[in-house]
This record gives sequence, C-alpha cells and structure tokens, in this order.
Amino acid sequence: MRDTYSRGLSFEQNISHHENPKLTDFSYSFTNSEILKKRNEVKDLITFALDSYLDYGWPFDEVKPISCIPNQRNWDDSTDINKNDVLGNFTITLFDSLTTLAVIGDVDRFKSMVQLINSIYRPHDYSFDSDVTIQIFETTIRIIGSLISAHLYASDPRKKVYLGSEYLNNPFLLTLARNMADKLLPAYLTETGLPYPRINLKNGIKGIPEEYLDENNIAGMASPMFEFTLLSYLTYDSKYELVTRYAYTKLWATRTNLDLLISSINPQDGLIRSMITGIGASIDSFYEYALKGSILFDDPELYQIWQQSYNALKLYSRNDWFYSNIMVDTGFLANGWIDSLSAFWPGLLVLDGDIEDSVRKHLLFNKLWNVFGAIPERWAFNPTPDQVIKHEKKIPYKSYEEYVYGWKSIIPLEWYPLRPEFVESTYFLYKATKDPFYLNIGYQILDDLQNKFKANCGFAGIQNIETGEKQDRMETFVISETLKYLYLLFDESNEIHSSRDNVIFSTEAHPVWLTKKMKQLYNKNKYFNDTLYINHLRHCHEYDRQVKNIDTGKFEFLYLRFKSEKYMKSDTFYIQGTCKNIEKYWQNTKRSLPYSFILSRTPDLFEVETRYKISFPNSWNYSKSIELNPSFYYQWSDPIYSKSRRTPTTESFEILLSFDNNYTPPIINKNHYNKIFNFSFTSGIKKFRLEKIVPGQIDTYNNVLDTDFITKTDHFNVPDEKFCGKRRSGDNGKKSLSMVYRASVVDGLRLEENDIIILNGTKIKSQIDQQRSSFSSFFQRRKSEIDQFQLGYNRDNQLILGCVPVVNVYLI
Repeated sequence: MRDTYSRGLSFEQNISHHENPKLTDFSYSFTNSEILKKRNEVKDLITFALDSYLDYGWPFDEVKPISCIPNQRNWDDSTDINKNDVLGNFTITLFDSLTTLAVIGDVDRFKSMVQLINSIYRPHDYSFDSDVTIQIFETTIRIIGSLISAHLYASDPRKKVYLGSEYLNNPFLLTLARNMADKLLPAYLTETGLPYPRINLKNGIKGIPEEYLDENNIAGMASPMFEFTLLSYLTYDSKYELVTRYAYTKLWATRTNLDLLISSINPQDGLIRSMITGIGASIDSFYEYALKGSILFDDPELYQIWQQSYNALKLYSRNDWFYSNIMVDTGFLANGWIDSLSAFWPGLLVLDGDIEDSVRKHLLFNKLWNVFGAIPERWAFNPTPDQVIKHEKKIPYKSYEEYVYGWKSIIPLEWYPLRPEFVESTYFLYKATKDPFYLNIGYQILDDLQNKFKANCGFAGIQNIETGEKQDRMETFVISETLKYLYLLFDESNEIHSSRDNVIFSTEAHPVWLTKKMKQLYNKNKYFNDTLYINHLRHCHEYDRQVKNIDTGKFEFLYLRFKSEKYMKSDTFYIQGTCKNIEKYWQNTKRSLPYSFILSRTPDLFEVETRYKISFPNSWNYSKSIELNPSFYYQWSDPIYSKSRRTPTTESFEILLSFDNNYTPPIINKNHYNKIFNFSFTSGIKKFRLEKIVPGQIDTYNNVLDTDFITKTDHFNVPDEKFCGKRRSGDNGKKSLSMVYRASVVDGLRLEENDIIILNGTKIKSQIDQQRSSFSSFFQRRKSEIDQFQLGYNRDNQLILGCVPVVNVYLI
C-alpha cells in the first residue's frame, strides 16, 4: 500500500481513526448515474449563485455573499482600484454569467437574462456611456468576451440556447460588444501603440491620474488581442484586430536575448518597470492567447510565438514541480514563491499535448489544496526572513525559527477568492486522460463549495487561509469560470464535447469558435476605413523605425528586435530514453479499467511535501489528502503498484550551463535552498539538477545506493591529465572519490533512472580545452575553487564538474 513515507506509517495506520471506511462505496465507482448526480449538484450551485445575485445584488455589479447586499464600485474613493477596476456599474455579473447558462443548457434562464440586458441597454442605444474609470483587461475578458460568446450561442441554430430569427434580426449582444470595444480601443492611442491599463468610458484618459496610467503588465496589454480579433471576424471591421495585434506583436519583439518577456512596461514611453517574469500574474494570458489564438484563427505566427516562448520557459523557469519566477536577463531565480494564477498552466499544456508535464505540475497544486484547503494567492517554496519582515511585523513569534518559517513566510498572500485555475486544469486533464483521479479531485472541490464556501447569498472565498476568515465577496469568475469548469468536468454529454468546431475557452472561460465559413466571410468582406487608427498605426511604425536607430542601451526602450535563432541548435543536445507515445502512455486511464493510472503508477506522488517540507505546516495530516480518501483509494489503487518512494537522503543542486562562444567565468547564484552554477562553453543553454550519489544513501529513484557508481566510474580528468580525489594506497597511486553526480532533471524534465544525456562532444570538448587557461587565470588566486567548479571530461567521455564525474552526461 502507499505509505506516508515522511512519517514511516502505512496508509492503513493513517486512516485508522476513520470508522469502518466503506471499501465498496459506489459513490467512488464513478458510474454514469453518479457523475450525472454530481453534475446536477453543480447546476444547483450555479442557479443558487445567480439567483442570489439577482435577488440581492442586481442591478449593481456583484452581491456580497455573507451580508446579502450589493457590492458596487467605491464612488467615494477613486484610488480603490481593487473594486473600481472591475466594477464599472454595468451589472457585470449579469454579463459574465451568460455563457454559463448557455453551457448548462438552461434555455429559459438564458433567454430571460438576454431579454433583461436588452431592456436595460436598448433605451441607451446599447452604449456603455458612463463616467467610470475601469481596467481594459478585466472589462475585455468579462464583458466583451462574454457578449461575443453569448452571441455565438444565440445565433447558432446547432446550440440549445439558439434564440432564432428574432435575435438574428437584432443581434444586440454583438452590438454591445462592439460598443464596449469602441470605448476601450482609444487606450491604444499612445506613442508606443501599447495600451494604457485604464480608461474612462465617457472621457477617455482625460482626468485619470498619471500613476494609474504609467504602468501596464504584459497580460493586460497583450490579451485583448484575442477578443478584439474575434470581434473583427464577426463584424468584418479589421481595426480591432490590427490595433491590438500590433501591440501583441510589439510586446513579443521586446523579449530579451533569452526569449523571455518582461512583466510590466510604461505604455507611454516604453520604459521597463519590472525585470521579473514567469507564467503567473501579470503575464499568464500572453502565453495562453498565443496558443489559443493560433488554434482559433489558424495563425502560424502565433503558434511560433507560443513554441519559442514555451521553449524559453522550459529552459529557465521550469522545475520538475512548478515554474518559478526568474530574471529576464539572466534566467536566474528572482523570488521564492509562485502564485495561484499559475495553476492554469497544466490545462494549457494539455492543449499543447504535453500531458506528462501537465500531470506533474497539476500535482503540486493538488498538494496545496490538500494542505491549505484552497490555493493560496502566493505560496513560498523558498521562504526567507525578508518575506516575513516585508509582509508582517506584528505577528508574535515564540522563536526565530517560527518567525522565519511562520505562516506569513509560507503564504505571503494568504487569501483564496475561489479562483478557477485549479478547477480549469483538473477539467482539461480529465478530458485528456479520463483518469478517475481528476473526478475525485472534482468531488472534493464540489464538497468544499457545498459545505465550506457556500454562504447565505452566494459563495464566499477565504480572506485568510491561516485563520479561516471568510471573504464577503463573490467575484464574477465564480459563476463564469469556477462553477462552469466544475460542471463540464461532470457533464460527459455536453455539446461542447461533441462539437466539430474548434471550441476554445477564453481566459474567462467563455467558449468561442469560428467555422470555416465565418473565416472565409471575414477574409472576403473585412475592411479598415477608420482614419484615426490608420494614422495611429502609421505613426507607430514610424516611431519604431526612429527608436530602432537610437543607441538606448539593452533595456531602455521598446523597439522591434526580431532575432535569429542562434540558441539550442539541434545537434547540441538530446536525451536518450525519455520519448514516450502519449496514446500508449495513457492507454490505462479509461474509466472502464479498474485502476487510476495517476494514483497507482506515480511513485513520487508525495514528493512535493518532502522536497518543500519547510513550506508546509507541521500539522498537515496525510489522511486528509484527496487521493487518500479511503473509499477512493481502495476503489482505484492498484495494490501491486501503489507504493510510495522512500524519502531521498541524497543532496541535489542545480547548475545552469550557458553555451555561447564568448568566455564567461562561473557565476554562482545562491539562495536558501539551491545553488546555480553558470558556465560558458558552447552553443545553447541547459539547466540540470545534479544528485550527489553517495553509498548507503537513498536516491530519488528509491534505491539504496551501493558502491557501483563509484568504482565503475573513471576519475581521470582528460584535460588536466590527472586523477581527482583522494589517493588510495596499494592501487598504483590511483585516486578515488567518495561520490559522483547524476543528472535527475534537465530543464525541468524529470529523467527516468536509466536515461542518459548526450552533449555535442566535439564542440564542448573544444571549448573546455580552450578555456582551461581562462579558468586558471580567473582563479589564479583561488586555486581551491578551480577543482570545485571547473568543467572537464573523463576517458569514458562523461562530463566532469569540479573533479566529480556526472555519470549520465556524455560528450559524444
């Protein structure tokens, strides 16, 4: 049985406090009737949430789920952007919920809500002409995206909620979307062509304080491209596509030499505001819409952007359990936390077909839900005293250790507003694998929504995970995304799942599609006759030409820098033994088969907790884990294979090998838990995690190590023509080592036990040989560091790092 290896207890011992666990609990057999029951339970929650808004929140933007009163923008304090960016006094919950009704097939409710919108906005000529300042990004994804999706449903005879000729004669949902787009598009009229983050629907940017305009993040500037391009396809007016696509392409052109994107910019002058990047908040949907846009619009340029940016993230940001935040100029770790928004990434990887990496990244967020009962807004995998000092000085700690590793250090931002990203990725992984493991997660989330998050008038998130304090707010994405994805997880027969269209979910979970005929009509009938935006784009291109010729330094101004592909040549690097056929790999995940592949064939299912144990409270009890629910475990685990690995006792560290033709001394980047050693010796860059193989210890593959790795490894360093290590008596003066290294992870890709890495030996050996003197010169006053950090290779062509061979990395 799977054991809780960090405590040495068996699973049976951990659940012994449960009274008579039902080993044949049919609620975990996932029959069609049981799944249908769960789907209907989610539908009831959707109805409850929407009724609560209509009864207690409408006609304002939201309802407060605990106090049962409207939640509206802060009219008295314009600096309250947390509210005012989203709550524009335009019944936003009403709009954002439309497509959820379409997805669940509630024809009567969908029709009545569309009629309600019509009755509100028809007297105003379907215009949003209010004196309110709102955020471009949030308004685009929640209002324009919802209206376009609802229009597609209402005008498509194949859909359950099709509204017929009456709507087709007056497609006012599309008219509303266009009118809102016309209110937002002037935000792009900047010197750089990159949009302001906010705009006033009545007065444009006039009167908005400078501090609310001078910084915009990449997601905010890039993402409207998706909804605005779709609007162009439906209206034939290409200005929406061309203006927003220019900004998207320009942002990509400002990437660094590592193909990494900065996270925020001043849109007025192009000055960079942050040198940190990752996959979470501020940048997430740039990548999402590169891939989704390439599919929806049949756009090879967007797919190339996705591939190139994803490759850079795999190289610098990817770890085997998550993607970290890094510096755009070096690729080094920038901070020791990840945010809840990055939980969307496993779902995006499913869309790209990278199932194996998606599974691992999703497991990390499953662990967070296990531990905290939610996904913290930020979770620190590498907590430091600085974080505690910065975020909280008032918590009384009994000791320095408790102070350093207290809750504020582990969870720098401690709230969970019922964000959808974890549910979203769970849904996509289930659709791709059909593994009941993901249905089980859905059961737990549903149970929590029913019993922990449900309030008097909606659903309340958690303001403080540590104390359990509730949040008296239900953001629109609860109905639009969280409940929608959970419903689809249990709705096998939904029309989305059987559609022949390339249905794509927007970042706000609004389903959209374009038929072949719709694309043909757009290409035939599109026009661009708005002189304001024609002149704007002409000005932007002229600005680019002028700025491109100015010597502004490496990170001063934005300008087009289309780069040649000079990194990662195909003959430099490959791995033997890691290629897998996805269909074969997942063939045992069908529900009709007796076991869960994830539960039974993932021996490192609990590795996250031991790897990052400092970031989890000591009170965590494994018996609370979703995957170890007794009924589910006994129903779906394979007793032959359901074994946990023992806790590794070996040490590991990371090295970043940068392959360029110019010599750079080693750069050592230290933080509390990892070390990155940077070497320069050939073309390309790779990041390795190296494990120290020491006899008697337990390695990452559950082996108790013997001396074979040591005795069978050649210790002769060819470039130095010497043996490394301590001399052994009676062995012809040869030297031996107490350990060797083995690569266990490369670029965040976990290697199997017998995988080997092949590097281009001709190039690398030449660079190593040429640079021996450079290393010696650099360290001439610190000779001890030469042996510790210098690269070499032995007579078996294995890479040597500081006189220690890396047994599975070969130079051939």
